[in-house]
Amino acid sequence: MPVGNFDMVSHLLRVLGSKTKRFFFIGGAIIALGVIALVWRTVDRDDTTPSPAIRVPSPDAPAVENPAGSAGLVAEDVQRTRSTTPWRVVDERAVDSVPPYDDKWSRAGRALVDVSSAVAAAGTWREGDLLVLDLPQAGGSFEGSIDRITDGPGYSRSVRGLAPDADGRSRRFVLTVGPTRVYAYIDTADGPYELLADTRLGWLLPTSSLLAGFDFSEPDYILPRRGSEDDRAR
Repeated sequence: MPVGNFDMVSHLLRVLGSKTKRFFFIGGAIIALGVIALVWRTVDRDDTTPSPAIRVPSPDAPAVENPAGSAGLVAEDVQRTRSTTPWRVVDERAVDSVPPYDDKWSRAGRALVDVSSAVAAAGTWREGDLLVLDLPQAGGSFEGSIDRITDGPGYSRSVRGLAPDADGRSRRFVLTVGPTRVYAYIDTADGPYELLADTRLGWLLPTSSLLAGFDFSEPDYILPRRGSEDDRAR
């Protein structure tokens, strides 16, 4: 090979070698910067950055009792337990007109009530919710827990549950809210009470007052009338 050509090839190899070293150097630097950036995002360099707060009860804070008596009750269940007063007693003199009252019913122990809150809240009731049943005739209010809900035709809803009475016994109550009527049955130590209302006003009275005008000596059934001899012959 001529000397001139050999010198040219040597020069070319030196140039390529220099560029190759520069390429690897730049490539290595880029890779190193990428690794540093990844580590920067993964590891927190500042120990003063606050971590997510963990709620720890204060030693001086009073203990919170489990309202449902269940060890598995969580905060969401506690928040879901709500209280509703489905009716309130109204002074009969404060309304323009009172609902109809059957002549056979006794006026003893009756109370006019507004059931608007029951109509408004019935669709949101859930099992475990509390109902405050106002019974001034029985000496106060009774707080009962809903243990069963039945949805019927026509957007009606019936709830039942138990409410502790003054004698310490749990008494059954049933409350039904329909599109045009509201009914309730509440058992107490003094006897049951019933509520009959439209979607605004109604009467809350003892069952004994409802039955006061009925003659139980008479049969409570009707037999079909027997036809004449001519009717039977046809």
